[in-house]
Amino acid sequence: MITPRNPHLTGVSTWALHPLIGHVEPGRPGTPDALIFQPSPRIMSLEDAITVAAEHGYTMLELCHFHIYNPTDDRLEQLRQHLEKTGVRLWSLLIDDGDITHETDNATHVAWVTMWIDRASRLGADTVRVIGGHAAPDTASRARCRAAFKTLSMEAFVRGVRVRTENWFPLLCNPTELNDCMRALQGAIGLTFDFGNWGGDDKYANLAAIAHHAEGCHAKCSYDGPNPDEADFEACIRLLKDVGYQGPFTLVHAPGESVWDALAYQRAVIERVYSETAD
Repeated sequence: MITPRNPHLTGVSTWALHPLIGHVEPGRPGTPDALIFQPSPRIMSLEDAITVAAEHGYTMLELCHFHIYNPTDDRLEQLRQHLEKTGVRLWSLLIDDGDITHETDNATHVAWVTMWIDRASRLGADTVRVIGGHAAPDTASRARCRAAFKTLSMEAFVRGVRVRTENWFPLLCNPTELNDCMRALQGAIGLTFDFGNWGGDDKYANLAAIAHHAEGCHAKCSYDGPNPDEADFEACIRLLKDVGYQGPFTLVHAPGESVWDALAYQRAVIERVYSETAD
């Protein structure tokens, strides 16, 4: 397990900054000209967004792969130097596409993810986040997922990077599936614990059942228009505090018209909850 330099460090994902960055780089497994989704108007470049984030005190970053414009070797080196210059640590590259459980094109998807692991290494990232799979869980899809993760974890290891997955998409759609997968892989990968991917009446019970795996956290605060759901946000933070989580929190969501204010509010809530002492 990679331990962050500062306990309770709060960083930011470029997804939270997407209302400012807007860019979506083409390239999907097997279809190099395809977009994962449509871009939005760009207010600032990725480098400028990183600079402004650092000015707001965010010295840890999670970077969505599709935000990297023209990811050539020269471009990756340029971006790495910019991160070093601004004093921002690249905690994780978020590989937001690829299906390692694909029934017919599994090898293509695994190769595409491996390419991004190599790029993460060139950027100096500590970790990558890889989607567990889009296939519904059954014996065959579980086997494909676990075999792919074993391969990818070794590809990452030789590049100085750790693989994490997330409680996201159908294959890891509930605590039983996620816990079984983590148990089968015996520590080969870690978990990014995301507040917002599971819902319903059993949300907190389900999240509590996987919290002990967390090596990173996507601290996702939900909003009703401009109004944050503070009760839900606090409840999710406490789930991690209760299991002794000492890792970083990455802020991943902010309303488009008040990005920096929303992030400052969320960071303050995390700091308040973690500063509380037991009665």
